[in-house]
Amino acid sequence: MDTITALIGIACIALALILYLMWRAASSKEWQAISSKAIPPKQQAKSLKEQLIGLYMKIPPLPFIGRLASAVIYAFILAYLAGFLFLLFFYPIRSEISLQEEPLSPKTPLLLLPGEKYVYEVSYEDQKINISYEISSSPSCSGVVVTEQSQESRISYCFSKDGQLEEIAPASSSPAIHSILLYSPWMLSVDENFSWSSNFSLNAGSIKLDIPMRFEYASSDLVAGRKAYTVKVSVPGSVPLVFQIDAQKRVPLFIYSDFSARLVQAPFELSWEQAP
Repeated sequence: MDTITALIGIACIALALILYLMWRAASSKEWQAISSKAIPPKQQAKSLKEQLIGLYMKIPPLPFIGRLASAVIYAFILAYLAGFLFLLFFYPIRSEISLQEEPLSPKTPLLLLPGEKYVYEVSYEDQKINISYEISSSPSCSGVVVTEQSQESRISYCFSKDGQLEEIAPASSSPAIHSILLYSPWMLSVDENFSWSSNFSLNAGSIKLDIPMRFEYASSDLVAGRKAYTVKVSVPGSVPLVFQIDAQKRVPLFIYSDFSARLVQAPFELSWEQAP
């Protein structure tokens, strides 16, 4: 029903635009001169045709595209803008974003401690960057403050003692599933039987988008000389994301998908002689 109403609105606006152009043409001096003289019908038709051709020739062609194709593109753009304005003022689209998550069963409390520093080497294609995390305390945060530093930004997160995200400073959008590269609440619940899912939903008018994520324990491995839980994250239509979580500190030692992130500095010893 909403789509039909929108199409009707676009058609009405397009019709109004055509009538306006016809009125402008009828109000022109050339048209008034034609209408005030007793000109034979064939000559009138010829004069009107010349006016339409003149109007067509005034259309500026787009680069590398002919005048006719440019006129069609302009018409589509005008129709789109007219429809957008119609929907904006008469039928505003209400969007709703939600995140549904299964309950978690943490096996350990948050183990990040003030004074610790973690550095990840992130690789994508032929590019490498470092992202660092410094752990501190603050009177305004009931748990610990995690400050993320990269080449482009510096953001602080407050995680409560039970590992939940409380606030972000400065103001920013919430990280996906309340997580950052260093830590996500689900990491406290990982064991050999771990299985968990979440679903991100977006509703905007007649558009509905669901992005389900499935987390599954895969194996226990030795990574950088430490025991790690390997967890596979599946998202439909995307390359699987694999986390290798330190069994003691519950932070990622290695993450890989179409990119990779390797922990290169930590408050514990790392041995990368045999990197994954």
